[in-house]
Amino acid sequence: MDNEEKKAVMNEKRYDTRELEWDTQYFNIKCARIDIQKKLNKDDINHIEEYIDKYKFITITNAIGNSFNNNYIGSRLKAFLADVNVSLTKNIELAEITSYKKNIHLENNKPYNEQLLNLVDGAFKNSRFLNDENISKEKAHGVYKEWVKNSFNREDKYFITYNFNGEVIAFVLFSKKNKQELIIELICVNDEYIGNGLGKKLMRELDSYALKNNFKIINVGTQIENINALNFYIKFGYKIKDIRYIYHFWNKENWY
Repeated sequence: MDNEEKKAVMNEKRYDTRELEWDTQYFNIKCARIDIQKKLNKDDINHIEEYIDKYKFITITNAIGNSFNNNYIGSRLKAFLADVNVSLTKNIELAEITSYKKNIHLENNKPYNEQLLNLVDGAFKNSRFLNDENISKEKAHGVYKEWVKNSFNREDKYFITYNFNGEVIAFVLFSKKNKQELIIELICVNDEYIGNGLGKKLMRELDSYALKNNFKIINVGTQIENINALNFYIKFGYKIKDIRYIYHFWNKENWY
């Protein structure tokens, strides 16, 4: 191995760290995230353990197949597995494009909407926050409501809503990753209307928007235990591209 090759190996990125401003404000404790891509070495471990001392709540993600990291995170850090996240992607160029204009509205800079907040309140049953006994159920359920609230009046956040008798009964929240890719952030359907094809109409409208605006890819993530969501996305042409283990690490216990 020559000097350039050695340098490349030494500079190889194995993990990223970042503070989580939104989480810190919502949970009212210092929060951060560590995303691990490859097997950690001794220096990495030392740096990570210095880093986590600065925070009370750390979300740690680890790439699938990296058993050394999984063992380190669980055994040494004493973090617990809160979720297994499945990332899916769809090539929009292969999509079947059908737009359902009736009752459907697509907009960004959406003003505050109480109906949307009521719709999302308690709608999500699968969540790493609900799997964490250190987080109250009220706070865990409120994550998604706060997520939607913080997406109002923003140019970079797009809502596709389905309205019936003057009421919003389903929506998709999405954003742009870059000039070629969209990201589905949330999708929600009123429990009373599940099974009536509203999800299909919302997804087709998203496909139509992507195609008309020259986007190539739509990405989405969901919990591995959310079988209904996985089947739903696969049915509409999404393919699994990645799986990551998500751990929660607490420096203290029982914040609530």
